[in-house]
Amino acid sequence: MQINRKYLELLSESKLMRNVMLKSYKNQLFEKEAILKFKKGELLFQNQKGIMILLKGEVELKNKGLTLRKYEKSEILGTSLAFNKNRDTILSITASRNSIALLIDEAKMKRLFTTDEAILENYLELVSEDFAFLARRIHNFTAGSAEAKLSLYLLEHIQEEGGERIVFLPNSLTQFALMLDLGRASLYRALEHLENNFIIFRNKKQIKVLDVARLEKMCN
Repeated sequence: MQINRKYLELLSESKLMRNVMLKSYKNQLFEKEAILKFKKGELLFQNQKGIMILLKGEVELKNKGLTLRKYEKSEILGTSLAFNKNRDTILSITASRNSIALLIDEAKMKRLFTTDEAILENYLELVSEDFAFLARRIHNFTAGSAEAKLSLYLLEHIQEEGGERIVFLPNSLTQFALMLDLGRASLYRALEHLENNFIIFRNKKQIKVLDVARLEKMCN
């Protein structure tokens, strides 16, 4: 099978393959049946066990229809699902655009762990990051005030865009309020409070963070 050069580059950029000689494993990883295509709206990990590396498109981690996290090219999917005997979970991973992913099944993962300690260390770090992400989500739900919950979310999702700090809200404000475990009116008041104090500037689903230091203080 001829291996797509862009896919190789994306795999080499993934955290799983950091400090790893990829050429030693590329033929083993890029078997024809390991390249999976998903249409927009399709669920990942319906019948597959292991992890996936996103090669093209975008997917979302959801809880009861609410988007918790978005994944883009070269990011690792399903670290908390691999080796999990209980496949029932309230979380789902769904393609938000037509996407392509590389599946590394459980058997292949075990072989990689046995032959290359760096891959095992990278995987364990990814699992730790997933637990940290979950801990932050729990903290968001127990943060206290609406302003604190909103501020925590904004700090976690800041992106640099043309020298500005931008946060793109993932859902409608009604869904966003549910994600933060807030009432819609409470969310509006929190947004208004941050905007009136020149901490943020909101333009529909895009929020510009004007003062990171004061936003951090709002979390306490």
